[in-house]
Amino acid sequence: LLEVAGAVLLYILPTRVAFEFPAAVAAEGGLTLVLAVAVFAINSAASVFVGLLQGLQRFDLTAVVAIAATCLRAVGVLAVVGLGGGLRELVLVEGAIALFQGLVGYVQARRLLPRLRLVPSGVAGSVFKELGAFGLKLQVAHLAFLVSFHGDKLLLSFFLGLPAVAFYELGSKVAYLMRGLPLLLVSAVGPAASALEAGGNRTRLWALYLKGTAYLVAAGTPLLVFTVVGAGPILRVWLGSDLPEARQAVQVLAVGYYANLLSGMAYTVAVGMGRPEFEMRRSLLVTVLNLLLSASLIPLLGFVGAPLGTTVALSVGTLYLMGRFHAEFGQPLAALVPLLRASVLLALPTAGAAWLLLQGGHWLGEGVWASALTLAVAGVVIAGAYLALAIREGVVAPADLQAVQARLGGR
Repeated sequence: LLEVAGAVLLYILPTRVAFEFPAAVAAEGGLTLVLAVAVFAINSAASVFVGLLQGLQRFDLTAVVAIAATCLRAVGVLAVVGLGGGLRELVLVEGAIALFQGLVGYVQARRLLPRLRLVPSGVAGSVFKELGAFGLKLQVAHLAFLVSFHGDKLLLSFFLGLPAVAFYELGSKVAYLMRGLPLLLVSAVGPAASALEAGGNRTRLWALYLKGTAYLVAAGTPLLVFTVVGAGPILRVWLGSDLPEARQAVQVLAVGYYANLLSGMAYTVAVGMGRPEFEMRRSLLVTVLNLLLSASLIPLLGFVGAPLGTTVALSVGTLYLMGRFHAEFGQPLAALVPLLRASVLLALPTAGAAWLLLQGGHWLGEGVWASALTLAVAGVVIAGAYLALAIREGVVAPADLQAVQARLGGR
């Protein structure tokens, strides 16, 4: 309710504090802002039930809900586009999906915990105080995270206009996908970290962190190389055109999102240990730095100043979080060097080989299918090089590959 009230106040203020809607979209944009904040509030409330299911380690149920929501979103977006709807209708679709996820999450949690009540009674005040402090820190971190990842769009709109925001958004979608895929590898680590912390087994907890970070490096580095080198062809395949501003956003943001990705295990394990303040402080630091840097660099460098400010801020935030996490275990930040050294060194020759392949593929033409073909070849080269490295470094065992092959073969 407070979030929605704040959005309404921001909308009705005579002088916009943060931004000004262009006259052509003022009516639709202002109402859409309020609706979007309401959807965010619904998602925040519904996340309680998702957290319960994850705490019970029922990731199968959360995955089913996520898949169903994705299907509904696709149907809703197609319906809005087909019927000629606009931003408000798209946000209303998101609102309906948020309500669906919250309701299904509550029903599933209630089925597993029959005594669950929306307004519980008989719970000690100290429990509420502890849970409230934990949840408040995470909510502050999530809010700062949103501002950090989207605040520079407001600054771009202010300095360069809405077209610049569109180019930035296109580029950030590609780079953000590169960040999100490897994080799926460690998405279920939280409950295991909580169990190890509760048992006082810090040695195994540190080993879990190192192993998970090694997985993120092994999966994220080839994706970074592929995204940076193949930014132009990726945009041609997706949009039919290589937009220079969008390509700049992809390449610069990919580096920042990769830096953020490296802290994925530190964040997950820290929250599992009951130390959400690490992430809260990191998110606040990144938000302040991002806004200050973007506001300074956009007037100096133009469009590229926004993604550059975000990348620098995310990199500083990663160093802060991982530094605090390592200090918690009495370990130096340099303990990360062995995990990164081989992957970073392999990045340069692999990127060079992929670039040569993409350049050599120009004789096929600049069309969508030609770009897709050269991208596929470059992707195979990059993936093969890093898979060989992962096997050599022991990150991936041959037995793991055999198990995957057996599952794909139905055995």
